[in-house]
Amino acid sequence: MTEYYEKLLALTGDRSKTAEQRIDEAFALKEQAKPDNDVEAARYDSLTYGVLTAMLDKENASHDYDEEMMQLLTLNAEAMVDGRIERSLRDYRKAVNPLIGGNVPFATMTTAVERIADALRATVFNHDRYSILDSFIRHAAKVADAGEEYDRKAVADMARELYRLDNLLSIHGADDEAILKFISADELMEIRMNPQEGHLKKDRIEYTRRWEEVYYDVKDELDKQFEGTPRHMGFCFEYWHAMADLLARKYRILWRNPHIMNPHVMFD
Repeated sequence: MTEYYEKLLALTGDRSKTAEQRIDEAFALKEQAKPDNDVEAARYDSLTYGVLTAMLDKENASHDYDEEMMQLLTLNAEAMVDGRIERSLRDYRKAVNPLIGGNVPFATMTTAVERIADALRATVFNHDRYSILDSFIRHAAKVADAGEEYDRKAVADMARELYRLDNLLSIHGADDEAILKFISADELMEIRMNPQEGHLKKDRIEYTRRWEEVYYDVKDELDKQFEGTPRHMGFCFEYWHAMADLLARKYRILWRNPHIMNPHVMFD
């Protein structure tokens, strides 16, 4: 991986070639890599997309590469999840938000934000997901006001997701006027009364920045603790007990596990 990274940096740093040529060569280099498994392949993908994004960012003063950067950020978000390096998605909003409203066709942006939000949903970084969706919906409202065509269902779904997060994260900073361009006032009120995502209830601590800060460190510690332990039926309860103990003892966080939050659901 180190050798691959060095080749990638040399390739992308060759300003004698156009950005398009360097992108093509980076993808060709990636195809030559020999990953051992799908997880490692995703990590090669992520490294490639990340280096290409950084390359374009340095040469994007006139915003000529906004669309390409948004596409690479989308691919990278998905590769990080597939490569099990989700913690690298922390602060992803800082890369994505400046491109929203830039020189990116709205249809492309809609698909990109939809896929990035889906990738972030596989992590604990709900504040980044919220920020990206908030920026997108505010821009979408301007697109709608201008009478431009857009994917109404996709935008409405993201408006709902944004408003759920606005309530779950206790931010209450979303632009209700913008959201109401895509969903009804009745639906807005219904979400406010029950903002839950998915079928299972979660402890509200899981929607805090503190949770985002410590979660992957806790997961790493538990992976070491249970290394080699058979994942037999009922293992989840043993894992949750250890997790709650570690959170309370080391991080002073009181956490209620999924069984406590959903007493009528059978877990194994």
